[in-house]
Amino acid sequence: MVKRTTVDSELVEKVSRLKNEERLSNQKIADRLGCNQRTVAKCLRMAQEEGLETRRSSALTSGYADALKDHYRNLVITSQALGECVKIDPLNASQANSADLLDHYLEQQLLANGSRLAERGVNLDPNLGQSTVSWIPYPSLTYEEYQHDPEARRLARRLRDVLYQHDRTLEDHVKEWMHKWDKLHRYRRSLWEETPKFFEEDFKKYRKQQSDTSTTDKPEDKNPQQSDTSTTDKPKDKNPQQSEPSTTDKPEDKNPQQSEPSTTDESESTSDKELICKYVVDTAIALEALEAMKTLKARGEDLQDEAFICQKFHEKAVFGLERQGINEDQYKAMVDKLRDDKRHEISEPLEEAKWNYNKVKEYSRSIKDTTDSFALDDLALYGKSPGTCDICRITSN
Repeated sequence: MVKRTTVDSELVEKVSRLKNEERLSNQKIADRLGCNQRTVAKCLRMAQEEGLETRRSSALTSGYADALKDHYRNLVITSQALGECVKIDPLNASQANSADLLDHYLEQQLLANGSRLAERGVNLDPNLGQSTVSWIPYPSLTYEEYQHDPEARRLARRLRDVLYQHDRTLEDHVKEWMHKWDKLHRYRRSLWEETPKFFEEDFKKYRKQQSDTSTTDKPEDKNPQQSDTSTTDKPKDKNPQQSEPSTTDKPEDKNPQQSEPSTTDESESTSDKELICKYVVDTAIALEALEAMKTLKARGEDLQDEAFICQKFHEKAVFGLERQGINEDQYKAMVDKLRDDKRHEISEPLEEAKWNYNKVKEYSRSIKDTTDSFALDDLALYGKSPGTCDICRITSN
């Protein structure tokens, strides 16, 4: 029976010395030490990992320590930008493109901490002539693609990609968050386009009710006789012809269009209806998502109640609602009607919007947990093995 060779630190050291100092092949090392090539390969892998760990430890206590600290500080800044971005409620956001939204937060976070880069000779100040660390060419002199790709955005994206190298799960979750965000807004816009026709009769009914109410509430004239001057008291016109101007002397209206009714009220009414429909849609999505998330209460998480959600969106559309004669109860009735309708063109996008809204929130929570751990613990950024990202490997070698 062949005795198996025990791989220990002594054997690893011998194999490493023969490989590096005498430049022997794996076969010759195996013959000299009386083991097989598989054992030699294993020893070399262990030596390599041990060397990386040793170099990394020494780097942290040498001149490379400051570079690594700056590197991790930049990654923490980038992770916090991610965390702040995913806190945005998509129903409160006008930005439908998740990539643009993420770029904005990454870029602004880097600009807010630009003093650290200024010390390295990198100027992120967009105002020419104010640079104290480097010369910046005029935009007209640069390539076209650089004019539409600011320095801060390119550096922020680079840091984001390096952060992903430290945590691939974070990258997957951010990509899924972006995908669900974009899908939610596509279904949201589809509902915005459909609902004005869907509520057309409701708007007519509520407007008529407002008109009827204003007519019945109008105060009657208690003494109408005072407004009519008695013909007996009216002095006779000594020259009646002067009081009636001749139609031939009346100047013509040079701009007869001014006498026509203005279309401003009509366009304002259309704008109000579109605005109301948008908030009715958003209220319905939020309430549908709330129904699907009722299980979270069992885990001790606080959820908004339906009354709070309705009131929040109602307050945003309150001026348009008042102009259209729609009160809060009628607004809630419109929301319920949209949620209860089972027509294909309404129910399907509403169901998809609800599902994607909840997914956005789910991935948001996961991403925020990860970025919070990065903010509190540098070790969370190191990864499972030394040299996780390109910059770490360069610094550790």
